[in-house]
Amino acid sequence: MSVGRDALFYKNDHERRGQAIIFAHEKFDDLTLSSRECASHDTAISRRAFEHLGFEVMVHRNLTKANFEQKLQEVSRQDHQASDCLVVVFMSHGNVSCNNKEFLWTRDGKVDTSELWKNFTPDKCPSLAGKPKLFFIQACRDENIDKGVAMKRHKRSLKVQTDSISTQEDYVIPLHADMLRMWASYPGVDGAWQEYGSLLPAAAVTREVAAQYDESCTGQSDLLHRNNKTPYMGSTLMRHLYFPV
Repeated sequence: MSVGRDALFYKNDHERRGQAIIFAHEKFDDLTLSSRECASHDTAISRRAFEHLGFEVMVHRNLTKANFEQKLQEVSRQDHQASDCLVVVFMSHGNVSCNNKEFLWTRDGKVDTSELWKNFTPDKCPSLAGKPKLFFIQACRDENIDKGVAMKRHKRSLKVQTDSISTQEDYVIPLHADMLRMWASYPGVDGAWQEYGSLLPAAAVTREVAAQYDESCTGQSDLLHRNNKTPYMGSTLMRHLYFPV
């Protein structure tokens, strides 16, 4: 068992930290899609960050839809018993379909965003059951623009202290438990930032991007100038997660 039912922290003392798989897309067969010149730079930042945390990093560039889906299935079938967790990073274009369903672009076609995690539920990947699975998506989520609002500066802090309790009782977990999904932008918003590789808590990353970065498009329309981005996180993690370095 990877962790007891009442444990407050995920275990991070396995033989390996785990895999960090980066899918980076720069060029596309569809000529209406612009080339993503930032892909190599952002991939290098991500690689350094996850290697610093002890992950085994694997980078896949410009995969076709078939190869992308095949690679995720291969990873799902591997034995992760000796790993703490799994990380998947996807960098590409994205949007929503006419039925309001989000999708991402591989080199030669679209895939539903859910393809990233559907192979890693406990019934399909038992060796990751009860372990954190982290998904980071750098892609647009629509064509809307976030202009933001002005805020006065203020400071606030919150400290949380917990005690770790662990039992070895058998228990059942939901199929989509123990997952964190973090997008570079809020649902329905255009744009995706990834400009630095600081190892910060998710809330700190969101605050840094939302408050410190804006999009400068000098000489272009006011619609595209000084837009803001807000990273967005959805989590079913049931315990605290930290990586000692």
